[in-house]
Amino acid sequence: MKGKRRAWVITVLLMGVILILAVPLLYGAGYTYPAADDFIAENGSLYLSSIVGPVRGPLYAAWNYFMDWQGAYTTNILLFTIMPFSRFGLNGFRAVMVMISLIFLVSLYFMVNAVINSAQISESESDRHSQQNRKLFLYAVLLFAMLGLPGTWIGKGVFYWYTAALGYLVGIGSLFLSIGCVLEAKVQGKKGYYIGSMLFGFLASGASPQVASFVCSWHLLIILTVLLSAEPEAKRIQLWDICPFLISFCGALINVAAPGSIKRSQSTMGDVHYGVLDAIKDTLMVQKEEFSRIWQDPLFITLAVILVLGGICFEVRGGQK
Repeated sequence: MKGKRRAWVITVLLMGVILILAVPLLYGAGYTYPAADDFIAENGSLYLSSIVGPVRGPLYAAWNYFMDWQGAYTTNILLFTIMPFSRFGLNGFRAVMVMISLIFLVSLYFMVNAVINSAQISESESDRHSQQNRKLFLYAVLLFAMLGLPGTWIGKGVFYWYTAALGYLVGIGSLFLSIGCVLEAKVQGKKGYYIGSMLFGFLASGASPQVASFVCSWHLLIILTVLLSAEPEAKRIQLWDICPFLISFCGALINVAAPGSIKRSQSTMGDVHYGVLDAIKDTLMVQKEEFSRIWQDPLFITLAVILVLGGICFEVRGGQK
């Protein structure tokens, strides 16, 4: 009885932390206004709709953007077809913004749920509450890392600017769903989860190029984790296990190699020669600077310690049967 009471206290505390982080995010999304590119995209879509029709116009606008400015096919289609302000007014626009933030929150929990399910041994009925607390703990830590750490104010544009929300937040949500699906597929062995992972991975690769790089690298990390598993049976890689990465990689190639992406890079870079080696050098330099900065942040160090101690306390162990 004492153990159950303690588990319920932990549940309430974790739910409180999650609500403190999630509610302001949703509340703030309900007070957003269209700005900058939001008006440009809707005006362009409305103009073409008046010429070629309400169905072909938005699609034609998205295609033009793909050919002339950016290869983010998922973002382009959503940006030029939803048009929430023109279709539904300010309240409808805000409702869409709240929905995008809600999708982000739900998709993150879906991935966390899959991570714990794949790392945890099958438990008895009496221990399910403890497993649920593991999920809530990891979810709360990740939410705080994304929303509560110093420096994450930069992400407010992702949450409260419509065009950025479509370019980043929708892609990040699709990334979480893709990773969650492939992990659930490994646990349950259902092909439907693999198909879902491929679909969401392709959608994520069609968002911002930064998101596309994440979905490819995360799927590669999952494959590497399987190969390094301590159990012989878990090391077996099937075609279904590789397909989410392959589909995501193809989507990333479409995004980066699109005519619009090439034209945009040429217009912004000018005559500056920038190759693969330059990109690798700059990546390593930025990584060094960022790691140096965050490891000097007391709050980040505290969060890392909490995560390690929480993992020990909840006994989250990977690769066990």
